[in-house]
Amino acid sequence: MEKAKHLSADTFELLTQTVGLFEEDITKTELFVMIKLSMEQGKIPSYKGLEEATDRKNFKGIYYLCGDYLWKYGEFLQAIDWFVCDLAINPDRIQSWLCLGLCWLSIAEDRFNHAKSDLKVVIESIAPKAVLCFDHYMSSSSTSFDVASEYSIFLFTIASVYNQVAGALADNVAVIQEIDLKRLTLITKAKEVLLKGVDPIKPSSWVKRFMLGKISEKLNSKDLAWLDHYSQALKDLEVYNHTVTKKINTSSPVEYSMECMELVFRISYSVYKRSTEYPELTKTRPRRKRC
Repeated sequence: MEKAKHLSADTFELLTQTVGLFEEDITKTELFVMIKLSMEQGKIPSYKGLEEATDRKNFKGIYYLCGDYLWKYGEFLQAIDWFVCDLAINPDRIQSWLCLGLCWLSIAEDRFNHAKSDLKVVIESIAPKAVLCFDHYMSSSSTSFDVASEYSIFLFTIASVYNQVAGALADNVAVIQEIDLKRLTLITKAKEVLLKGVDPIKPSSWVKRFMLGKISEKLNSKDLAWLDHYSQALKDLEVYNHTVTKKINTSSPVEYSMECMELVFRISYSVYKRSTEYPELTKTRPRRKRC
């Protein structure tokens, strides 16, 4: 994904001090407050008539660069405020909406991986903010495959987390049905997002096929379209790695050998799973007797 060049720690410190000396507190402006509130309410604000004074034009790049620096070092909540400051004085910078989406996505993923996190809170209060920012970015700009695939994988992950939440509510049929509907909506959206991204150049094309296969599995287990996607993904990889060693050195693997192994495992597991769930799919037609 193409991003701005990162700042050094010294440059970041200098810029933050410069802004503090010459700028009033943008976090108290009407537009800053509106953008922050919009993320909580799940809607994009109208900027008309609220753009900040043009005398800040010399500082338009500083807020974005500082936000990017903080994002690089995992300070996502601080980075969010800097990107919102950037939008408060430069509402047309659609890239800041992408960065906001990446920040909320990173926060959500950190919580998903934390054993003590309340998954229901994450998918209902944090993940929607990432979805809002990504949707606004994609509606206003042509989307690279890298962005589309990352967003699609995130949506797919949220859908998988909904499965875990549903498992903890096995006795509540009504809630489970509602969760299943949300899960299906997310998976369908993940497919739409992936297809909206600009077609990837090889070898990244295997990622698109791989994700389409996973999504197809979730949408319709009986439909074998997922197998076609996985097979095509494997073919895309074979172009760049004709030989895969029998034993893979995980500390220094041959290029794309790990990806090939993952695909072969996925195909094998999926075929086995479907053959046990739907044995009729594996039945062979009886041969006709020759006259």
